Amino acid sequence: MPRILTQVRQAGVADAPRMLRLLDRALRQYTSFGNEDLGYLLAQNRVWLADAADTLRGFLCVTPRFSSVADLRGLALINGWRVDTGVRTLLVPVMRDLKEQGTAALVCLGAAPWLVPTLQRAGFNLVDRIVYLERPTAPTPPPQKPQAVLRPICGGDLSALLTLDSAAFDPLWRFDRGHFMELLVTTGHSTIAEKAEQPVGYAVSDVVGETGFIVRLAVHPDFQGWGIGSQLLADSLDYCRAAGAATVRLNTQESNVASHHLYQRFDFQRAGRRVPVLVREL
Repeated sequence: MPRILTQVRQAGVADAPRMLRLLDRALRQYTSFGNEDLGYLLAQNRVWLADAADTLRGFLCVTPRFSSVADLRGLALINGWRVDTGVRTLLVPVMRDLKEQGTAALVCLGAAPWLVPTLQRAGFNLVDRIVYLERPTAPTPPPQKPQAVLRPICGGDLSALLTLDSAAFDPLWRFDRGHFMELLVTTGHSTIAEKAEQPVGYAVSDVVGETGFIVRLAVHPDFQGWGIGSQLLADSLDYCRAAGAATVRLNTQESNVASHHLYQRFDFQRAGRRVPVLVREL
């Protein structure tokens, strides 16, 4: 029997029906986007297909998070295709394209359990885990003496937020301008902390139904340990409670010792499984 050549190419909008059929049938699939997002991802040239003759054997989707990092957002393989072979067939040309575009690393947050060892065999390193925490909205710890002035975030704060975020987080966890703009538009409560009119921290929270979410919280390293994180967290919890939340949830890196100390003081408890964070340097 002649060998069927598998070719990898960028997908177009017309490929959406084939991809959806594959997702309906594939036992090996991982996606961090909904079907309603597929058209946008295809239009932005974020999807690669593995074709053999007239058969779609698999696809892989990536999205740039900021200038040097891209996220692996989706991967699916036709039943019967060896997992390691399929993943490598898709990854090699995609990583080459990303590297030519100046991307330094490909990141997979929360890969499906079947995918983790496969990615590790393909050169990804397990660099951390994301853990989920939750607590009831009440009661909250007694307030401490305010260490900063809190006010709502406004449009003119975007540059300051980017500077704060870069100082507070390693490159893997930083937000870019687009992330911040989306975050501020789609969430219910955002607060910036200032000392002597200098931005030193911020927090973003939201409530969906009866669940509150601490979406983002950061304090500049020069001002950590002053109680500003506690002040921002208490403000976010007050918002969640006033908005009708019964439970508040958040996530953080397992390695972030300072954040765990803060959340433990507010009686947050582990909830759910740990999610692996895998990185492939390009």
